[in-house]
Amino acid sequence: MKTIHNFSFTRSINTKVLYPKNLYELKKSIKKKFSIIGNLRSYGDTALGRYNHISLLKFKKIINFNKQKKIIEVETGLLLCDLLKYTLKHNLVLSCMPGCKYVT
Repeated sequence: MKTIHNFSFTRSINTKVLYPKNLYELKKSIKKKFSIIGNLRSYGDTALGRYNHISLLKFKKIINFNKQKKIIEVETGLLLCDLLKYTLKHNLVLSCMPGCKYVT
């Protein structure tokens, strides 16, 4: 069991959190009711579901990048700060960003 908190630390729950490393482990994890979480930075507290939680933080690869078209495809667990480190090396920045660099 692990205690997880919402973005503002006004709500917390004790829950089991699974951290699959690949699609095979993820598929094995979803046989029961579950809630998907990233880095728990959701403003609306939507990450604090009632069931066991599956974190996708280990899904953080850059899948495809087309610099000319300015299109990047990433896995769901990539943190915004890590995405920015990559895009800034190519002199690109996102035109619209949330206020927290730790969102997935």
